[in-house]
Amino acid sequence: MSQQAKISYTVNVSDIPNEVAEVLSTLFNKTNLMETVEMVCDELYSVTTDNYDARAALVKLEKLRQDLAVLDQRAVEVTNILMGLQEALSPDPVPQQEAPVTEAE
Repeated sequence: MSQQAKISYTVNVSDIPNEVAEVLSTLFNKTNLMETVEMVCDELYSVTTDNYDARAALVKLEKLRQDLAVLDQRAVEVTNILMGLQEALSPDPVPQQEAPVTEAE
């Protein structure tokens, strides 16, 4: 397993949404998720009961799972960034709306 390190850098608050979008876009393009899904499907379509060998599909499916895990981890990080931004820009908490009270008949 490869080692990981946290990278941080400073940007203007107004640039955070664009930076976050760029991070997700770059990761999505880097992992080629759609291409990997298509390859898994192609492998599965080629599997028949006469010649059952799903090993190639399993290998590609494992790659897809790894890419999805990376994307999910980054989505959690992005969520935390955006929640922090929301809190920073909204010093007063947004009040929760209470459910309407209905009188018992």
